[in-house]
Amino acid sequence: MSAHDESSFGDDAELLRLLNLANQGDTTSMEQLFERLYPYLLLCAREELDSDLRAKVRESDLVQQSCLEAHRDFRELSCHNVHDLLHWLETILRSNAADLRRRFEATRRHGLEPQFSLDDSGSEQAQDAKQNLLDQHPLGSGSSSAKDLELDAAISRLPAEYRDVILMRHRDKLSFAQIGQRTERTADAARMLWARAVKRLEADMNGPESQ
Repeated sequence: MSAHDESSFGDDAELLRLLNLANQGDTTSMEQLFERLYPYLLLCAREELDSDLRAKVRESDLVQQSCLEAHRDFRELSCHNVHDLLHWLETILRSNAADLRRRFEATRRHGLEPQFSLDDSGSEQAQDAKQNLLDQHPLGSGSSSAKDLELDAAISRLPAEYRDVILMRHRDKLSFAQIGQRTERTADAARMLWARAVKRLEADMNGPESQ
């Protein structure tokens, strides 16, 4: 997913307010910022994980691991706009997904049953935090977590055109130009429709205070 494509989603004033406070060292605002972006990142994870990987690693596990790493490294990030923050978070998530994919393919080539951990940090503090995460959300199960089910339910509640654009973008992996062709819109109009759909999804999953 291109950060350029998501530029319209990065203009949310509340996200920018939380980002500015997080940059000032407000950990509560940082946590609220990641929480508000959680539905969006779940969609990104759904796009990155193919069906074979989803049978081993839940989307919510990938997102939570990526957010954990982002939380750990946030102080080193000089980011003053939401667009750059989204790009950074997507990069972390894609890197984790690519690492899982490489290990999956390597073990499968050797005729082994892939067993995954999302562990890639040598920090003892990070190791402890990741172990807590894995204890709460064990990997290797084909069942969906509550967050994954919540995402599916929230998508089903969207108005039809919002639901369709979310599915075309994240399930079918269409470009905005292709979505525009299917819906008789320009690519820019399709992008803006997608941005509104993601914000509605965020509001649904995060509650009325996110609107």
